[in-house]
Amino acid sequence: MYTTIKNGKNNENVSSSIVTSIRDTLQKNGYCVKTNFRYPNRISSGLPIKFGNYIPDVFAYKSINDIVIIDFETCGDILSSKNENIWRSMAFKTGLDFHIIVPPCCREKAKLKSRIKNIPVKIHCTNDWRNSLELSLGMSK
Repeated sequence: MYTTIKNGKNNENVSSSIVTSIRDTLQKNGYCVKTNFRYPNRISSGLPIKFGNYIPDVFAYKSINDIVIIDFETCGDILSSKNENIWRSMAFKTGLDFHIIVPPCCREKAKLKSRIKNIPVKIHCTNDWRNSLELSLGMSK
């Protein structure tokens, strides 16, 4: 089963099991998790999870200074200047831990862009995200 993620103007199909596993992993680490698969995505108080025009695919929080944002990206998204601006904006926000999950064939392209543009985004693959995400969450504390 696949879930459509609205990422800018592109729609990407991501396995529901990946989304569920990511949610479970974050919850296991003490985060309250919201996913952006239905609009509008709101925290229980009715506050929309939005940063300007950008709405993350996964939003997880423990406190105001411990927020995890995860986006699923395609190879085309990685090349997009719009997404580059989002990466830059999210990667440098205080208290926010920004991750992207990409198909295996795009991992090196994403890492290269991150290095060349000097954007400290955490990059994971759809086929092996679990260990790298858990390691990253542990190191960010």
